[in-house]
Amino acid sequence: MGQEIEALGIKTNHMEYVLELDVVVELPNGHKVKACLLQYDVECPYRICDAPFMSQEQIQTEVKKWEQYNEWGYKKRHMIAANVLIRNLLILHDHDILHNAISEQNYTWALELLDFELACSPAHPYTSKDDMRHVKDLFPREIIQTYVVINYIAGVLREEIDYAEVDALFAEYGFDLKKYVVKIR
Repeated sequence: MGQEIEALGIKTNHMEYVLELDVVVELPNGHKVKACLLQYDVECPYRICDAPFMSQEQIQTEVKKWEQYNEWGYKKRHMIAANVLIRNLLILHDHDILHNAISEQNYTWALELLDFELACSPAHPYTSKDDMRHVKDLFPREIIQTYVVINYIAGVLREEIDYAEVDALFAEYGFDLKKYVVKIR
């Protein structure tokens, strides 16, 4: 899956080696998977969620590299990240790819999307028909998950987030957040 994602232009880990083991693991849901060891290379070893364990200097060093993605001239750095993350989501969804685990844990400070163990695509569908029937219902959840990552980044960078600006960026990429407004009776 990672190679498929990389081929679409999404920054991710570069797979160097996959070693299939002669071990089959049965998961709690009854699925059986063959165990593998993965060797891959990333630009940044720190995930977004590692911020509490990083110095401000380490974070700033990584964030300065984002300027290469700032074609819209954003002043707030979390908006540079938002542009990359929302673009990634559009690419995934345009290709019917469900990452199924978008979080601060699965993005690095180099804005690399990682960990595709729960992902599926037309080329790599889930093996269970029951799992496949839920895929389309999970796509909107990834919009919210991406929003959470953007919010987390803004918090770490101590930048005030303008939710209208983030909403407008989602809209620019074709994600109509108004479809997900919850009305309280």
